[in-house]
Amino acid sequence: MHHTALTALALWFIHQTKWEWEREFPRDSMLAQELEAEWLPLLSVANVRQLLQATLPLEQLSAEQSAQLVVEYLVKRTQATKSRRKKQKRANDYLLITHGIRSNALHM
Repeated sequence: MHHTALTALALWFIHQTKWEWEREFPRDSMLAQELEAEWLPLLSVANVRQLLQATLPLEQLSAEQSAQLVVEYLVKRTQATKSRRKKQKRANDYLLITHGIRSNALHM
């Protein structure tokens, strides 16, 4: 659900940016004639991405900082996996004790 919400927000942002760009910077018919084009293209998703990259530059990390960041993510993922497996084991133990049922969650 979280991914869907972020995707919806990103799509809304792109649409809003394209709409505002069209309002603030209407296509120039004189330029279209000068270029001998029937029409000028609208702002694309790639253009919105370029605008974001220009206005929100990412911090450049050193090789050491990058490695440290990856290690932190791996540690957090390991802790989350350990916690999830602990919960699955408790649920499996409960089912086994109360109903004699063994869950397949631990056998993945």
